[in-house]
Amino acid sequence: MKNIDPGKMKNLIITISLGLLIALGSVSCAFRILQPPPAPTVLEEEKLPYKVAILPFVNKTSNPEAGTIVRKMFYNFFSSLNYRDLEPYVIDENLKTNNLYTDITGGKNVSPQKLGQLLGVDAVIYGEVISLGKTYALVYSDNQAGLKARMVRCSNAKPVWELEHTIHIEEGDVPLSPIGLAATIFKTALSHKQATHIKAASELCMQMIATMPNPPGVSEPPPKIQALVHNGAGKLLQPGDSIKVAMIGDKNQIASWSIPPLIENLPMKEKEPGVYIGAYRIKARDRLAHGRMVGILRSKKGVGSQWMDTLGPVRIGKPTVLPPVIANDYVLTIDKSPYLVTGALVVKPGVTLTMNAGTVVWFRSLGLIVKGELQILGTR
Repeated sequence: MKNIDPGKMKNLIITISLGLLIALGSVSCAFRILQPPPAPTVLEEEKLPYKVAILPFVNKTSNPEAGTIVRKMFYNFFSSLNYRDLEPYVIDENLKTNNLYTDITGGKNVSPQKLGQLLGVDAVIYGEVISLGKTYALVYSDNQAGLKARMVRCSNAKPVWELEHTIHIEEGDVPLSPIGLAATIFKTALSHKQATHIKAASELCMQMIATMPNPPGVSEPPPKIQALVHNGAGKLLQPGDSIKVAMIGDKNQIASWSIPPLIENLPMKEKEPGVYIGAYRIKARDRLAHGRMVGILRSKKGVGSQWMDTLGPVRIGKPTVLPPVIANDYVLTIDKSPYLVTGALVVKPGVTLTMNAGTVVWFRSLGLIVKGELQILGTR
């Protein structure tokens, strides 16, 4: 395991899956199929790579969020190993700048040598999500997640590790609670569907990472994080609203959470052994169009791990209300984002409405009538 400084936090492989946390919530009729993953293909003819990038996963499912959910969960578990990794958003921005992001997510062949040069890494991990969701049979539903992944050396394109695995969790007609004790601390926006997807993705990635070769470590293990949930996903948090965060991990540690650059290392209180709670009330000056939450757990010696939120972006700020009719050229910027449209929005003839990269627009009711021109700039 790695010693990590405040600028680079690392996770440890979870030894208790999120599925087991269900027992701490309401009683349910759930049956786990405990079949171990198949033996991976591992080639260790050379020294294991040092720096690794987890590329955006190809999504082969009907769930538009499957690729993002499974990739983030895979990253959280992979970060426990003794590789040096790049954070996903750093990888994505680099790929978008070099016009390779859509090629990667579309499954096109991009050479590891080229990716290694662009990203400055020794190896890349390709992933293909083959399932995430439920299939139904009589009174039972089969919640499953499947992933085909491989680590490839950039210097010679030779595989280091490769595995295809699918996990199944059978559920009866008694509804499951959200992902365990953390989600029951307060009422979250976490839906049953989100909970089952995250639970399945967690189980899948935990099992797959456990088969991966791991370079020798030189430091004491960081604290373990088991779950991070909050009530801020999928909504616009305005001044006066509170964002609440719960994290489960090793007890008697120092916990904090961040949504950079707006919220940095806010402390969390250990309400029960291993259960850490934090909250923040949105202020009038707060504004964030697309925030990424991170939970951090440090030991008394300063060794820490982090957990990347898998629920989705956090959007904060008093919205800029758009007029119902755009009569003159108008530019939507990230500085004034998020924008709010209360009714149908009409762009008059001869007028251009431009949306800059990173802009967020919320519609209370559907309706966009463009009689002039609409320009959407950027890749985010």
